[in-house]
Amino acid sequence: MREALSEREVEILRLVATGASNKEIGAQLDITESTVKVHLRNVFGKLEVRSRTEASLVAIEMGLVPSRAPADGALGVDSGRETEPAPGPEPVAWWRKLSLVLALAAVVGLVAWPAHPEARGAIPGPDPLREVGGAGSPGGGQEEVGRWTEVAQMPTARHRFAAAYLDAHIIVAGGDTAQGITGSVEIYDALTNTWRLGADKPTPVSNVAAAAVDGRVYVPGGLTADGDVIAAVEVYDPASGSWSNGPALPVPLCAYALATDGESLYLAGGWDGRQNRSAVYALDRGAESWRLLTALPRALLHPAAAWSQGRLYIVGGYDGRQVRDEVLAVPTDQDAPAEWANLPSLTEARAGLGVSAVGDALYVVGGGWTAPTAFCERLPWGAERWEPWEMPVVGAWRNMAVVSDDTTIYAIGGWNGQIGAELFRYQAVYRVMLPITG
Repeated sequence: MREALSEREVEILRLVATGASNKEIGAQLDITESTVKVHLRNVFGKLEVRSRTEASLVAIEMGLVPSRAPADGALGVDSGRETEPAPGPEPVAWWRKLSLVLALAAVVGLVAWPAHPEARGAIPGPDPLREVGGAGSPGGGQEEVGRWTEVAQMPTARHRFAAAYLDAHIIVAGGDTAQGITGSVEIYDALTNTWRLGADKPTPVSNVAAAAVDGRVYVPGGLTADGDVIAAVEVYDPASGSWSNGPALPVPLCAYALATDGESLYLAGGWDGRQNRSAVYALDRGAESWRLLTALPRALLHPAAAWSQGRLYIVGGYDGRQVRDEVLAVPTDQDAPAEWANLPSLTEARAGLGVSAVGDALYVVGGGWTAPTAFCERLPWGAERWEPWEMPVVGAWRNMAVVSDDTTIYAIGGWNGQIGAELFRYQAVYRVMLPITG
């Protein structure tokens, strides 16, 4: 039996069923978008649904919103118009028949066309390399979204960008904005909840990630505004505010996954400008070149990566045909065989997601690719299945950045119908300080 909805939740469900966005719902009910998101998460949980479409169907089933006649289109309020009988079919001229045959042949040709990031018609869901849209409206203040807290927003809304956590700061670089691909750098101070500008990245790129080693932030490869995929690795030193060149990648890459153990970088999958890649490369501290660690079982775009307890974890991703729910782990010790182990699969297939290893669990955020999602997922070490946990942004949220320290997860920006600037903080581990007596 479904749990009863509150009066406010019923109001929001009715508006969701009419196709209203979170912003429109907030304006009508005079509440913030974040408050709408919290209510939506509660509605989804009570109705046991995972998408706005499923929630709308339940609203109709409950009699909260009358269904439209098929001729009226999508879910919404019935127009109340009487429908006229459809006229009988007219004879089809020979030239119309020929046009239909040619159109059918064209469709067959498109279906047979090989899938790759630039062949948009062959790809389910979003373009793996680019989405065009405006920036979301800035929010105000500090708001609670379940156990998430929305803190100071990025100055520039962006997605498909690089971010790394270093000494209580989050360094954000590059990415796609409403004005196009950028090289701007913005730095968040977690102690003061403020942002400041850093030195621009020399090469503006999108579809990138970042990781910090030895006090410097590495940003490998990326997609330029001209559509080129590059192999250059640019390294930012926050102490001096300067950029330098690191060891170039073996091949040009973007849309990869990146993780670090604090001494080495691990890069997996991606797009090289012609095809998806399966190679996993490592860059060791002080090394002058990347080495091949192993290869993924399949080539992937936009997977997520995390490192913990001597193993590299690769989660989800898009293989050019479908979104994956696989979770893989491989030892990174050079003396251990680089053999993949399969962990429990995600509850939902995800791509463009973020993952962090914090405390005693892996935490997955976002990744709605071909369909929206209403929850994050967590896998405690040794568990046999993933368990849901609250998500601060309900919908097709993807290509955000997720970083963490030993206790806290941060989710920044991304795409959810528009480019985001929000920064959410989640306290995953609590430390209790006990007084010393004796």
